[in-house]
Amino acid sequence: MRSSISRQGSTRDLRPIFFAFVLLIVPRVAVTGQPEATWTEAIERVKSTVVFLGPEDAKGNPLPKATGCILTVRGVFHVLTAKHVVVEMKDGKFTDKRIDQDLLAYFNRADGTLGKRRLADIKSKLDVAWVFHEREDVDLAILPFAMNLEADDLRAIPEDLFIHAGALRELDEVFFLSYQPQIKLTDKVRPIYRGGTVSLLLPDKTLYIDGSAFPGNSGSGKFQDRCRIDCSREIL
Repeated sequence: MRSSISRQGSTRDLRPIFFAFVLLIVPRVAVTGQPEATWTEAIERVKSTVVFLGPEDAKGNPLPKATGCILTVRGVFHVLTAKHVVVEMKDGKFTDKRIDQDLLAYFNRADGTLGKRRLADIKSKLDVAWVFHEREDVDLAILPFAMNLEADDLRAIPEDLFIHAGALRELDEVFFLSYQPQIKLTDKVRPIYRGGTVSLLLPDKTLYIDGSAFPGNSGSGKFQDRCRIDCSREIL
């Protein structure tokens, strides 16, 4: 069995790169001047970067409530999600209480079955912890993530496909994949696709997107189809 996990015993060394990453919040996806069939294939591949996050019931049935995406930072696989998925919020502010004790990552396996991995086990076995932005109000969290390269049907978004927020403009179109409440998770992770339009860019790199949002969207990665802007697509 061939697997890949964090090569570092602690996330402390990852903090500088994570703070830089926060500014690269829209991973770029696509196909450079390729036929539409290739673009369709790329859209399908994006699904493999998505995991659902949530607890399980007493019978072991999944109870997803949020989304995560798999990416690579310094050659190490990580799961990215929203900070409020793993840290308690009260009156609109984060507390010091972690709420990730019962969280599992649900993902597809190469044999067509549903896989799951308990985040508490990953933190314990790899001696890692969530890394957050130096600004407490930034709603992002990242954690090294163990992947079995042979058994897991997962792909990671590489660093060279991150887009700096400064490269975006109002009216740019983006899309995201996420868990949708009321769609039962049984045999396979099936994220829902939704599109949106960048409606506002602030000086601190915060951006607003006009589009449908649901509770399960928390933690989903945002992707951009550059072809709609300059007909130059790049493949994930």
